[in-house]
Amino acid sequence: MRKKDLVIADGETCTVTRQGANKYPETDFWEFPSLLPGENQITTADLMTLNIMIH
Repeated sequence: MRKKDLVIADGETCTVTRQGANKYPETDFWEFPSLLPGENQITTADLMTLNIMIH
Protein backbone atom coordinates (compact mmCIF):
# COMPACT_ATOMS: atom_id res chain seq x y z
CA MET A 1 0.00 0.00 0.00
CA ARG A 2 1.26 3.45 -0.86
CA LYS A 3 1.30 6.29 1.67
CA LYS A 4 -1.61 8.25 0.18
CA ASP A 5 -3.84 5.28 -0.80
CA LEU A 6 -7.49 5.76 0.12
CA VAL A 7 -8.94 2.66 1.79
CA ILE A 8 -12.67 2.67 2.54
CA ALA A 9 -14.36 0.10 4.78
CA ASP A 10 -18.05 0.84 4.21
CA GLY A 11 -20.25 -0.58 6.96
CA GLU A 12 -23.47 0.10 5.07
CA THR A 13 -22.51 -1.92 1.98
CA CYS A 14 -19.99 -4.22 3.77
CA THR A 15 -17.32 -3.47 1.17
CA VAL A 16 -13.63 -2.64 1.40
CA THR A 17 -11.99 -0.71 -1.43
CA ARG A 18 -8.55 0.78 -2.06
CA GLN A 19 -8.37 3.47 -4.69
CA GLY A 20 -11.82 2.24 -5.84
CA ALA A 21 -10.78 -1.41 -6.34
CA ASN A 22 -12.38 -4.25 -4.33
CA LYS A 23 -10.01 -5.31 -1.53
CA TYR A 24 -12.43 -7.26 0.66
CA PRO A 25 -10.87 -10.63 -0.35
CA GLU A 26 -7.55 -9.35 1.08
CA THR A 27 -9.00 -8.68 4.55
CA ASP A 28 -9.02 -11.16 7.39
CA PHE A 29 -12.45 -10.13 8.71
CA TRP A 30 -14.48 -12.93 10.32
CA GLU A 31 -17.37 -10.52 10.19
CA PHE A 32 -17.62 -6.90 9.15
CA PRO A 33 -16.40 -4.63 11.96
CA SER A 34 -18.80 -2.31 13.74
CA LEU A 35 -18.26 0.53 16.21
CA LEU A 36 -20.11 1.03 19.46
CA PRO A 37 -21.05 4.44 20.86
CA GLY A 38 -18.18 5.98 22.82
CA GLU A 39 -14.46 5.27 22.53
CA ASN A 40 -13.31 2.49 20.18
CA GLN A 41 -9.77 1.17 19.67
CA ILE A 42 -8.68 0.34 16.13
CA THR A 43 -5.43 -1.56 15.56
CA THR A 44 -3.69 -1.83 12.18
CA ALA A 45 -0.68 -3.80 11.01
CA ASP A 46 0.92 -0.69 9.46
CA LEU A 47 1.39 2.83 10.78
CA MET A 48 -1.27 4.90 9.02
CA THR A 49 -3.63 7.81 9.40
CA LEU A 50 -7.30 6.90 9.82
CA ASN A 51 -10.30 9.11 9.20
CA ILE A 52 -13.46 7.62 10.70
CA MET A 53 -16.79 8.92 9.38
CA ILE A 54 -20.11 7.96 10.92
CA HIS A 55 -23.21 8.68 8.84
